[in-house]
Amino acid sequence: MELWTDYEGRTINDFPLKKLLRPEGRSAFYSTSTGTGEPTVIRLIESHFDEDEILARWRGVEALGHPNVLKLEHFGQIVLDDTNVLYAVMEPVEANLAEVVGSYRLTVSDVRQLASSLASALDALHTHGFVHEHIEPENVFAVGEVVKLRSDCIREAPEGEDGRQAKRRDVHDLAVLLLVALTQEHTLEAASRFSLPSPLDEIVSKGMSGEWGLAEIMYALETPVQPRNLHPRPAPSASATYAPSANGTSAPANGASATSANGKSVPAPADPAPISPRPAAKSSTPSLPFPEPTVSGAAKLSALGDDAPPLRIRLMLRERFDDLRDRLGDGDLATRWMVAAAGLVFILIFWIGFHLAHRHPANQGAASANSSPALASSAPAQAGVAPRSSIPRPAPGNSASSGRKDWRVIAYTYNRPDQARKKISTIAARHPDLHPQVFTPTGRAPWLVALGGPMNRDQAFALVRKARSEGLPSDIYAQNYPDARR
Repeated sequence: MELWTDYEGRTINDFPLKKLLRPEGRSAFYSTSTGTGEPTVIRLIESHFDEDEILARWRGVEALGHPNVLKLEHFGQIVLDDTNVLYAVMEPVEANLAEVVGSYRLTVSDVRQLASSLASALDALHTHGFVHEHIEPENVFAVGEVVKLRSDCIREAPEGEDGRQAKRRDVHDLAVLLLVALTQEHTLEAASRFSLPSPLDEIVSKGMSGEWGLAEIMYALETPVQPRNLHPRPAPSASATYAPSANGTSAPANGASATSANGKSVPAPADPAPISPRPAAKSSTPSLPFPEPTVSGAAKLSALGDDAPPLRIRLMLRERFDDLRDRLGDGDLATRWMVAAAGLVFILIFWIGFHLAHRHPANQGAASANSSPALASSAPAQAGVAPRSSIPRPAPGNSASSGRKDWRVIAYTYNRPDQARKKISTIAARHPDLHPQVFTPTGRAPWLVALGGPMNRDQAFALVRKARSEGLPSDIYAQNYPDARR
């Protein structure tokens, strides 16, 4: 067999092997694209006479069809240079949890939804005789508004006690993942400065100890609580110890049941068996090297939340504050105060507009369809599936304006032309095919970073899709400027 790099540029059943992302022994990951041009990943595995076993696993994932398990769009077997090779094309994803928790702690409501989605996926795998064994932030993805668990690395659960231990390790790793999402820490000792809210405190501590399994975790997640942000508590003294429960309940004795603070009777789990340490040698594919996501940091996080519009707004405001702070690094004091005031006014207007839009009666949508975007109502969430948020869509242009070349694709907005020109230099260096340029419809601020020049409506929206696929922020938009100064 040739080196994995030698296969770059080859095509497997209409899927081009564009770039080798990571070789790992007899397995390798390449960037590829779907039939519609969406970027994704294809995995190749050199056969060691176990192709039937691997294909059976992937067929099991396909038959399972769980909404929180990443789909394998295509898989099969092919011969490359006299070598039997298995391939699996992953469902395109938009965000990776590892990138998110590396920068931010998720809110309590987001972590509850994350826990519900992953517990549901694991329960389905365990029920059908599979184990995952790679429950880590790197292997959790957002597809649209749904949280999904990587699927190409699952395997059949061993028989007997080994299989039970493997399932307990999955639950343990799920609890650790939730702790990381809440605190960015991997151990209870390191996270002791945080006061974990109920029921996540018990889910994390008892899931890590092995006292709780998936049944107890899923039952606890059914208890409604008021969402709130997680705040660090005062630093403990040297002799302080971490108290996992915030609701005052204690662990039930064998055969007994416990009553939670809200009066619900919690079934007592069986006498927990000790969790054996995970084997030091893990499989050759601990994490999936997806290409750089094609959405901004705010969209990454909103894809993981059960209150996506508020979360998206909070993160967008945070990004605006960060951008404002960077701009205040130069200039005199008066200029700094002026820029700060302008930024705060912008944020206030944005926030008020958001709330007014969400208070708009649903039955007025038809009357305003020609003048403003309609907000789609969210469908009721299925068990374990993150609900889709109401995302504004651009109002379609009429046939008269769609053919006129007054449309522009806007990527960024600045108050000064030198800021816009600086951004253009950055984009041009990385994406010369997008032809960025400074554009102002009024001859004064705001100064816009436009892509591609004037065009008709169809060309503009095609360029929006192209720019997003190349990694520019997802909030790029197309707008008609019939009265703009040329």
